[in-house]
Amino acid sequence: MAQHALLAVARCPRPIAAVVTLAVLWLDVDTTGASQSAVRAFILVACYEAAIVLLIEPMALFSESFQMSYGVVLAILCFGLPLTEKMAARFTPFKDLPEVTWAWWQRALAAALRWFWPVLGIGLAAALVSTVSGRQFFHVWAPGGLISNLVLLPLALIVIVGGFASVVAGLAGLIWLGVLFNHAATTLLVAIDWLIRGGVQAPSAWWTANWRAPWMAATALALVLGALLAGYAGGWKKERGSWWLPVLVAALGLILGVKFG
Repeated sequence: MAQHALLAVARCPRPIAAVVTLAVLWLDVDTTGASQSAVRAFILVACYEAAIVLLIEPMALFSESFQMSYGVVLAILCFGLPLTEKMAARFTPFKDLPEVTWAWWQRALAAALRWFWPVLGIGLAAALVSTVSGRQFFHVWAPGGLISNLVLLPLALIVIVGGFASVVAGLAGLIWLGVLFNHAATTLLVAIDWLIRGGVQAPSAWWTANWRAPWMAATALALVLGALLAGYAGGWKKERGSWWLPVLVAALGLILGVKFG
């Protein structure tokens, strides 16, 4: 409730405020080990947030912010996080060796993989939704977006942490420390901007793309979200298409419904 009030005072658009609220709530769920009861409670809150947004502004259902925000949240919950757990369990380094016997480079590699799998899983989940909705709202297809997310998301997280640390330092009266955190975050933001500007100029980083008919965009998004829900409900079993089902649906949407150039 306090966060809702703060975002309302800041005149934050309701769909964006809902996503920010869910992101903060998920941090709490994750710190508890993401138990089934906690995840169910999170999904309940997500449905509540969506219902409130639509009750206040029904036409938000057709806006890009609502569809992409809630579509990405759904994809992360149903696809990204389970895929992260699957990859982390399958590609555990040195699992036959006691951790106390690991060398420094083995510990560094294990730590890097623990960081990499969540970033990859969340990036793939977001790419599934943006592959469909990006054509509808922004008229581009950016295959380089997934690679850029692997680099930019950790940097953006550090910026957020730096901003929070600056607020805490300011409240504690350590103004010089807050200024230091602000300058560090600003430096990272400049670096992110430089990387984005350079990335969009890379060959084949993006193409102009449009749906052949308006109804195809909504249909493709509904099918991708349906495939995500079906895969999650079925435990992503191999006989039901495994992790490839929503990927195949999104790919067919690109091939059959999108014209490039």
